[in-house]
Amino acid sequence: MQYLWPETNNEESEETNAEQEKIIVFLTIPYYLEKLISFGFIVCLDCFIFYFTLFPIRFVLSTLYICTKYIFGIQKKSSYYIHLFDTMRGLVLIISCLMLYYIDTSVVYHNLRGQSIIKSYVIFNMLEVIEKLMTSLGQDIYKAVFRFCVRFGKNEFENQNFLLFSIFYVLLFASFSIFHGFLILCQAVTLNIAMNSHNMALLTIMISNQFVELKGNVFRKFEEANLFQLACSDIRERLHVFIFLIIIIVRNLDQFAWNLDYFLDILPGVLLIFFSEWFLDWIKHAFIVKFNSIQSNFYQKCSLILTADLGASPTIITDHSLSLCKRMGLLCIPLQCVVCKIILESGTILQQSKSVIFLSIASAFVLKFILGYAVVRACRYKPLPRPRLRRNSNLSQLSSDSITSEEERSSYLIQDFPEDVQHSLRNRHPGATVKSNKSKKRALEEVGRFTLCSNAIV
Repeated sequence: MQYLWPETNNEESEETNAEQEKIIVFLTIPYYLEKLISFGFIVCLDCFIFYFTLFPIRFVLSTLYICTKYIFGIQKKSSYYIHLFDTMRGLVLIISCLMLYYIDTSVVYHNLRGQSIIKSYVIFNMLEVIEKLMTSLGQDIYKAVFRFCVRFGKNEFENQNFLLFSIFYVLLFASFSIFHGFLILCQAVTLNIAMNSHNMALLTIMISNQFVELKGNVFRKFEEANLFQLACSDIRERLHVFIFLIIIIVRNLDQFAWNLDYFLDILPGVLLIFFSEWFLDWIKHAFIVKFNSIQSNFYQKCSLILTADLGASPTIITDHSLSLCKRMGLLCIPLQCVVCKIILESGTILQQSKSVIFLSIASAFVLKFILGYAVVRACRYKPLPRPRLRRNSNLSQLSSDSITSEEERSSYLIQDFPEDVQHSLRNRHPGATVKSNKSKKRALEEVGRFTLCSNAIV
């Protein structure tokens, strides 16, 4: 009867309830993921539009401030490094745009179009890998330039060396931006070729490449730090795809004198690329969360961290490019140079001042939205407490016998004790009862786009 009774009464077991909760979490992951990606996408888009609208004003004012300071010998203020950083970024942007402008996009297009489908597919994958490597290098260069400005603002450089170092960093940053911008241009051109192909075979192969990425990410162990990296990478990738599609639409409509009938011809390909990106992100994150037993509120933690990055921006809330550079690996200057090149080559856009007004209004609206959202979320943000060593006790007087309880042992790291105590601890408490550096997990606040987490960078 003990086997027959549950069958006849249909009583639910605890395992059934647990499975139901897993299904509910699996189905709600796209909702929480889109909340995070939408917020991150708007932040990245605002940072990108910032270089079109507010940054030219800041560049002019910063340049005038620095020139006035050297002409009249005005004493440096605490915000001097911000003006210097804006000036150097403006010079890099001007140099990079001028150099990229002389690259003939038509020549690049026809050279890539003459390749076979398989070769074009290989070229696109190679460009994607090299672009990620260049982003990692550019992140270090970007932070090095900012650090140089901060050090000079604190009078850590002599005036004789300032000009030499400034020229070096500007040329280094400009050279990197030109090469990185050229890679982005080639990616956009290759995607344009795929959309303009008659049988759409190349476009289908490129979309199928995302399933290879899905296979490589789903069937592996993921910790929260790795999943946070993956989410930041998806946010940045979605912005790149969005800008690539805008470039493709502008280039094609410009070739056909802005005939909107042609726009309807390329619209299915545009929607296919964009929605396939959405759908595969949903599937990828849903199965990663399912296989690794991660709670759905993890994405809320990620959005809180992005919100905290906005509030902790070193150049005030009006410019959060440094935090985005660290967290998502987003470099706006190379992307900005490519978009400027496309705009300059499309003379029809320059003749319409409405586009500039639209960008200005959009930038103000997006900035207000982000500030309001960030303030509300930042008021609720409370960082998770971390176990720390109790400083009121002298480590040199601690012995392995004085650490008895499991909670007390777990609150210490083995390297915090003298060598004789470390040896005794290893003998008395082997295994997981004593923490070491290898078992220490990174907090999400410490994770950047190219931070090594769990022996992997996603």
